[in-house]
Amino acid sequence: MRRTQNSRISQLKPLLPKMFLERVSGKNTEDRAKLHEMLTYLRHGDRIWFKSPDRLANSTTDLFALVERLRAQGVTLGFTENLGLKTDTPHNEPSVG
Repeated sequence: MRRTQNSRISQLKPLLPKMFLERVSGKNTEDRAKLHEMLTYLRHGDRIWFKSPDRLANSTTDLFALVERLRAQGVTLGFTENLGLKTDTPHNEPSVG
């Protein structure tokens, strides 16, 4: 599994201007150094990708708080395992399509 994951990361790196990799649990947001580094780095108009919502946050409360923070920064969010789940809708509301 790790080899497949590393292969995918290697393929994506040349396509992305910046990549933050974190191999820790998403159970809370306080103990995630790379998440906080990414949140500080992001600027209005940026788009970030996660494998799935549970890789961003396991707690629904944390997930909604992060999505709201990103929306307030003008950052959109996408999930590679569910391309229909997005935050860049015409009304700037999260949606499942």
